[in-house]
Amino acid sequence: MALDVQFWYTTAAKLEGLAVKDGQIIALSDGTGYFYDMGGRRYRTNNLEYVATLPDPKTLAQLKAAVENNNQTDNNAVLDLLYITPDGIFRYNGATTETAAAFDSLLPVDVKEAPDDGYVYSRQRAQGELGSWTRLRWVFASVDTIPVADLNARIAALLTFASASIKIAGTVNMTETLKANITAANKSLYIDLKDAAFTGTGTIDLDCVYSSEIYVEGYIGKTVEISGAGTITIQDAKLVANVTATGFEGVLKCINCTAANRTISYTHKGAGFAVGGCIVSGCNFESCTIAVPAESLCKNMIQGNILVSTTVTVGGTTVDALYNNVG
Repeated sequence: MALDVQFWYTTAAKLEGLAVKDGQIIALSDGTGYFYDMGGRRYRTNNLEYVATLPDPKTLAQLKAAVENNNQTDNNAVLDLLYITPDGIFRYNGATTETAAAFDSLLPVDVKEAPDDGYVYSRQRAQGELGSWTRLRWVFASVDTIPVADLNARIAALLTFASASIKIAGTVNMTETLKANITAANKSLYIDLKDAAFTGTGTIDLDCVYSSEIYVEGYIGKTVEISGAGTITIQDAKLVANVTATGFEGVLKCINCTAANRTISYTHKGAGFAVGGCIVSGCNFESCTIAVPAESLCKNMIQGNILVSTTVTVGGTTVDALYNNVG
């Protein structure tokens, strides 16, 4: 079960109509700063900071004193920072004691007992008892449109962690390319698009290095451009645009997807890079084209699909589309 940490985009006029719910972080499209809901109340913060570990509270106390001495208490940048770490989301409360007492958790966590698998976990307290652990899932939601530049910045920040999981709930204004680029080994990113929609002309760019993985689930309403040498999986998606992997070295997986009049194209980098391949399984394609490279370059698997009026080419040569499939 995923525990949603929801990032909302709205306007100042509509903020009052958004109910308080613990775990929400709200940005204004017509203002600065953020709001967050914690302990049944709504607070304002000036910024979000992604850090590997929480800062020294003694240093923050010195900064707080300097801010107050400069009569800037109306814009207290020290107290109004939210720190996002691999262990949760925290706010400095002004204490100068040990770190554990100086930060309040937006969602209660006990990192000593949390599962140690690279994900962020939290558990909520009910009637004085701690519940079971739930994995945090970052949710970007909006009553208006989500600027793609803001979404790109959040994805880049989350990729500083070993594993990240995000859900996009709302309409993304694609004025530029939506990018999810993993440049370090042994990382993973999960993207949930089941409640997403897109406007604008931008495409989706997925790129990850060998031994890393990007996993996309749900509706995909934009052309997907794939590169790198890792594993990229598109599952349970309604493909309403093409998927193009040009010069790809890794593994492209299309699992349980549906599409009509679309092209899934995998062009391998070339001889000497036979480490990847294209897997198409459990899909329902009508009037589509599936183009994969020759088996001498990589290993392909196209089976268990329903292919209606669909062409399959291997290394540029059309093959029997019904081999290991149904049509």
